[in-house]
Amino acid sequence: MSANLGFRVLDYSTGTLVGAAPRDDLLVVVPKRPTTLPALDEGRASSVRIRDKRLYFETRRNALGDVTIADVPPDTYAAAFLATGYVPARAVVKAPLAEPLEVRLHRDASFRFAGDDTLIVGEVVKAGGGAHTGFDVTFVDLSEAIPRHSVPLNAKGQFVVFVPEKQTTSGVKLLVEHASGILTVVIPAVILNRPNIARQKPTSPVITVP
Repeated sequence: MSANLGFRVLDYSTGTLVGAAPRDDLLVVVPKRPTTLPALDEGRASSVRIRDKRLYFETRRNALGDVTIADVPPDTYAAAFLATGYVPARAVVKAPLAEPLEVRLHRDASFRFAGDDTLIVGEVVKAGGGAHTGFDVTFVDLSEAIPRHSVPLNAKGQFVVFVPEKQTTSGVKLLVEHASGILTVVIPAVILNRPNIARQKPTSPVITVP
């Protein structure tokens, strides 16, 4: 007995599909054996594309833009989602799926934003050295005009918050998660239509966590 898997992969900020013909910029990786995914490069040219393809299910786009996999034995599977300009995401799915699983990818620091986009960007490092990864940064608008939302740190400890709805220069704060708690970083006033660098100290371009 076999079943199907389906994924609707969207841009977190706009709700639009990630990747599209003719140059589909989305890679969905699901190993055929229910197992933990191998380490994947965040870049577009993942080694999964080049070798051991037989170990992974073949994916296709349907007419609605969903990524589908046919003839999947019922079981629980790991899945990874990668696209240029986005932070990779992972999920655990159980086949069969009654409907496509919705996955929202967050834009990465490498995303090609427009020159007049309002952004909050930053880099988080560990006090002992090295990039801080595996945690989220939560954006809080001090005027409460914009709902708070969280963005993931990428493999380099970088994050970017895209806030096109930000229409005033009122301040914001960032809640940076780490193993022993949360570090708060405040930007007293946001400059619209440009990147704003989140700084823990005026003299340092990075945020340091324990």
